[in-house]
Amino acid sequence: MKITEITAVPLLMRSANQPMTFFVVRVATDDGRVGLGEACDCFGVSHPTVLARIVEDVFAPGAAGRRGRRRRPGRGRRRAGDAPDAGGRDVAAQARSAVAIALTDLAAQEAGRSVSDVLGRVRDSVRVYVGSSPFLETSSATEHLDRLARLTAGAFGLGRVAQARKDALAALVPASVRVVDFVWPDGLDRPSWTGFRRDPAATRPMEQVAPEEIGNAMVALCRASAGMTRDELFAQTLEVFGYRRRTSAQVAVLESALAAATSAGRLTATAFGLLTA
Repeated sequence: MKITEITAVPLLMRSANQPMTFFVVRVATDDGRVGLGEACDCFGVSHPTVLARIVEDVFAPGAAGRRGRRRRPGRGRRRAGDAPDAGGRDVAAQARSAVAIALTDLAAQEAGRSVSDVLGRVRDSVRVYVGSSPFLETSSATEHLDRLARLTAGAFGLGRVAQARKDALAALVPASVRVVDFVWPDGLDRPSWTGFRRDPAATRPMEQVAPEEIGNAMVALCRASAGMTRDELFAQTLEVFGYRRRTSAQVAVLESALAAATSAGRLTATAFGLLTA
């Protein structure tokens, strides 16, 4: 059983909250078998097309003709699907995991066993639960006062909201949950909060996204990519919130969030000009 082709399959599924992305690898062999593997794309932080590029450029070229069998743990110095220039962390590890899972699928097919048997199944069933809550990234913990006032007025059928009404609604917000122009849930520990909301439709001006939320997105992006330049980070951060072009006002917001994240030790600038988390 020898590999004839490795195909990367980035997927996009639309949902009620936001588009969801997935990544699958398809490994075909000369005896007609097909193994499938999946990789986590970090809920959109590592985009599936990035994983696809790694598989296509690093793993696939040298795979043709190789045995379609995953090595057992501990055998040999290199793991299945390894490539010397791929790296062993972050997106490279995610791409490799998809290839390794596909090879495990092929090994199970060749042995006439299930994948769980090949991996050493110890039980016949596993209890799971299904929840209706969306991912953390689908809702932010904070709202800008202006946006909160408009959302509140909209709930009562008011399309246009005069400044006087906005001020009246803002006055109803307890001082204990208000930080400058942002409203936070009571009891939330802002320094330890790491959530952010991806907003492909750009429903919020960047000026109405809390600096903490922008900083969280920056940290997640730098961690997933093993480091970014300042310009790359700004472009990717804007894309998280639905913007592809940057304005001077947006850059000022990004600079402020970056300074706060760096000051808190969450991001570090290397000697090579990369920002890492």
